[in-house]
Amino acid sequence: MLIGLAVAVARLVWAIATPVGPLGTWQPRQPVDLPVGARLASFARFDPFYRTAPDDDGAQAVTSLPLKLMGVRINEATGLGSAIIATPDDVQTSYAVGDEITGGARLKAVAIDHVVIDKGGADELLYLDQSEPAPTPVPTPTLPAAAEAAATATATADLPKTDQ
Repeated sequence: MLIGLAVAVARLVWAIATPVGPLGTWQPRQPVDLPVGARLASFARFDPFYRTAPDDDGAQAVTSLPLKLMGVRINEATGLGSAIIATPDDVQTSYAVGDEITGGARLKAVAIDHVVIDKGGADELLYLDQSEPAPTPVPTPTLPAAAEAAATATATADLPKTDQ
């Protein structure tokens, strides 16, 4: 019991001796205001949307291989994907990134509208054929208003009638 009383007294002394607020006058840190030129330079170097995209060294050539890009599938989680490419004999095959397409050319990267092919160490581009617009969908036929009214009348004719 004496030990418990000693602990309680020690806690009371500690609570009284401890200051309530910080010692001295507290000053918040002042923000650093960069000059306009430095701010613009930092925004010019930083791209928030494509941070992992490699820097382009220049324009890349469109491939001379007789291939046709039919479709792409991008895997955003891994940065990989696959592409459906038609060879000159009109055989469409799905290739994953890293697969050999033809004659030592490999699929290097997949984008929304094109793929990058590594052909002997040189990157070449193969684009989706967008020269023709997509076909217009054919609307589905609808029932005329008279047929809809007849269908409704037939459906309600079987219901029991109540007098009110």
